[in-house]
Amino acid sequence: MPVTTIGHYINGQVALPKAGRSQDVFNPATGAVTGKVLLASSADVDAAVASAQAAFPAWADLPPLRRARANIVGVERQHGREHRFVTHNVPEIPDKPPAVLTR
Repeated sequence: MPVTTIGHYINGQVALPKAGRSQDVFNPATGAVTGKVLLASSADVDAAVASAQAAFPAWADLPPLRRARANIVGVERQHGREHRFVTHNVPEIPDKPPAVLTR
């Protein structure tokens, strides 16, 4: 099984941590290493917090349904399966992009 590297997403883009350190991710059932998570330095955390603080006012002004849609689509894009989250995890929904997720 390939080992996945898990990095950071700061200010709308993938950001490699400055520390250069990582930690293994294990499958709890087998003990096999399935990935590596890149560890953040204090400078990386400061950058993430500053980005979040700058984005918060506009985010807070969005209606809750719009924020929920953005979160679902964002997770799906991160995993390369846009519009699949709801249909994959809720079997009662047909396997097509639900109207709730359309942009």
